Amino acid sequence: MWPVKTADPTMARAINDRLALDLLLDRGPLTAPQLRTLTGLSRPTVSDLIERLRAAGLVEVAGETGADRRGPNARLYGLVAGRAHIAGVDLRRDAVHVAVADIAGNETGAVTRRLPPASDLAALIAGAVAEA
Repeated sequence: MWPVKTADPTMARAINDRLALDLLLDRGPLTAPQLRTLTGLSRPTVSDLIERLRAAGLVEVAGETGADRRGPNARLYGLVAGRAHIAGVDLRRDAVHVAVADIAGNETGAVTRRLPPASDLAALIAGAVAEA
């Protein structure tokens, strides 16, 4: 039987951060108590991961909730959508189309370029991605 390895603190933090980011991407802004419930993590662990993700510029306060109850409103934490982008490239016989979206899936730019005969495709695509 293989020995069981446990995650060291650095790896555990990375796993927890990824779990929280995946939840925020999938469900949108969440409060710290909602993150605790959905992840099963402790209050101090969720508080620490929120601060780490805010310091990294990945998460921001996206609003407040709870105006209809007593006590202070709970902060909603959401992803900073413009922090990362993805490009989709559609290469056709006579043109290349590039669309760029943020991590929330919002298209931030698009461009289509006609392909000249015997063109350098790599340079053309790189230029289209930069322009989009």
